[in-house]
Amino acid sequence: MVNAEQLRQLHIEPSLADAFNETFQRFGIVTPAQQASWIGQCGHECGNFRIMEENLNYRAPTLLKLFPQTPKRVWGFTPESAAAYERQPQRIANRIYGNRMGNRDEVGMGSGSVAPDFYS
Repeated sequence: MVNAEQLRQLHIEPSLADAFNETFQRFGIVTPAQQASWIGQCGHECGNFRIMEENLNYRAPTLLKLFPQTPKRVWGFTPESAAAYERQPQRIANRIYGNRMGNRDEVGMGSGSVAPDFYS
């Protein structure tokens, strides 16, 4: 478990201590090494817990570069689908995360771009 002072020393908002501890308990992140790894990885991915929403406001060329359709990435973008999804972050999030990694399908996901419960 972490406390507010430990988070302060890591330059993380101290008020997040309860949320961190709830997340640790919920997902079985119990050892100090596991907790440190989680804080390091998640902190790296979200600006030390300052950015809580993924920016997916991509133009079509960027969608094609980052998420091209391949045999293993059937959900990826073709030139036509990239043009249809361009600058629509919610639709992009639903497409790239829907039916993957335990997420629901594209239609039912909602915004898909916010990370509730710190990467639930």
